[in-house]
Amino acid sequence: MGEDAEKRLSEVAWCNDPRTLQIATSLIYEANRNAGWWLDISYPEQVQVTQYFQGGHYDTHRDGQADHHAKRRFVQDPEFPLPLDETDQPEMVGLVRKLSLTLNLSHNHEYEGGELQLEVEDQSHVITGLAGSATVFPSWTPHCVCPVTSGERRSMVLWVSGPPIR
Repeated sequence: MGEDAEKRLSEVAWCNDPRTLQIATSLIYEANRNAGWWLDISYPEQVQVTQYFQGGHYDTHRDGQADHHAKRRFVQDPEFPLPLDETDQPEMVGLVRKLSLTLNLSHNHEYEGGELQLEVEDQSHVITGLAGSATVFPSWTPHCVCPVTSGERRSMVLWVSGPPIR
C-alpha cells in the first residue's frame, strides 16, 4: 500500500468485523467526551489494519480537514485510492473526518522505532505504547509514523466522520 514509498511504506488490510468496529468506535466516542472536544460525530469508516516492517513509515500528513471545503461528494465508479473529499458511499456524502484512532496491536518488544508522532501547536508529541493502547486525536492534526528500525509494528486505525465544523 502507498503509491509513493517515499511518503508511506506499509501494508494495509481492511477489517469487516462488526464487533471490532463497535469497540473501536466506542473508544473514539469516549475520547471525544473525555477530552472535552464534543465534536458532532456520527459515522465510523471501515477499520484499517496496518503493518510496518523494517524501514516502514508514514510521513507527516493529516487524515482530513473539518471545514465545509473538505466535505465528501459522491463519485460513481471511483479510482482508488480516493481523495479525502470523494466517496463511493452515499451515507458519507457531506461529511468530513473529525477524529482518528490508532490502536497499537504489537508489543513494544516486537519492534523498534515506529513511534506515532503528533504535531500539536508547534510541539511534537511522541506516542509509544503497549499492545492494546489507543490514541485518539482530531483528524486535522499533522502526524506521522516514524521509521521502524527493526521488527514489525502492527496497528489498527479508525476514522469517525461528521458534518463540517461551522
